Amino acid sequence: MATEAFACLEALDDAGKTINRSQAGIAAACLVYAYDLVDLASSPTHEAIASIAGTTLMTTYTRRDELEAVLEAM
Repeated sequence: MATEAFACLEALDDAGKTINRSQAGIAAACLVYAYDLVDLASSPTHEAIASIAGTTLMTTYTRRDELEAVLEAM
């Protein structure tokens, strides 16, 4: 899972989006990218990505165990 998270971060970086390398930032990037919550082709702002990641992490989340696995793998 950590490898997947870093792959997600690299993909976001390639799209010009810099994500904080903290555990929360890595987990949010993984969720946002892996589950297609942000259309990178539309060039979303950092604020839009943060907003979507925050909303995702704060709502009832069916893949919570996957998020926890990413954090535990750090």
